[in-house]
Amino acid sequence: MLYKIEAYFTYLYLRRHLENKDYSKIKYFFDSDGQRTYKYDCCDSKTEKIAEAVSNVVGKIVKSNECLYKSGIGLIMLRRRKYKVNIKIGIQFPPFRSHAWLEVGTDQKLFGEGSEKYTVIK
Repeated sequence: MLYKIEAYFTYLYLRRHLENKDYSKIKYFFDSDGQRTYKYDCCDSKTEKIAEAVSNVVGKIVKSNECLYKSGIGLIMLRRRKYKVNIKIGIQFPPFRSHAWLEVGTDQKLFGEGSEKYTVIK
């Protein structure tokens, strides 16, 4: 239950800064610099619970760009807990389509359904 509440408030935080184009407030979470220290580099039961909570919250609120919100909220929540997680954004032509997902550690994916069809740009 607490993960759902945190996911909801993180959604409000992320949406507010995206809508106001105030990217400097969220840039810290999206940068994947080498200065971070991580405690965890793989998926475990906690990551699965967080992913489930994020999916439940975003699925009820967001109507478009669902994968971007899921990935952004998941990234913020997992990095707060010192997980080594990176956001990946991929595109596909034709027709133009995009998708966002998270990679935990080296190859474990969250929200990455069908991500193999996309060319990674970040």
